[in-house]
Amino acid sequence: MHDDTINRTCRMPDGSPIPEPVYLRDITYEELMHYDAGIAKGPAFAGTKVPRLDELLAAAEGTDTIISLDKKIKDADAVKEQIDQVLSVHIK
Repeated sequence: MHDDTINRTCRMPDGSPIPEPVYLRDITYEELMHYDAGIAKGPAFAGTKVPRLDELLAAAEGTDTIISLDKKIKDADAVKEQIDQVLSVHIK
């Protein structure tokens, strides 16, 4: 996600806008799964969830897809090892 909040890219499960700002830093991935990341693009995308990094890389594997990662974490060292592990599986 590029934004600090999920409000621009996600909706409530019924497709309505999220009424209050929901900051990524304040929710878990499991909580994020309660929102719909596709319905705002159109009915055909309803039910789409935000993928984890490993899911995104797996979906792009074997394609010409270019993925750009932008870490916006103040304490990047705290997650660097986890990110490196995920990347090592998918980046040869």
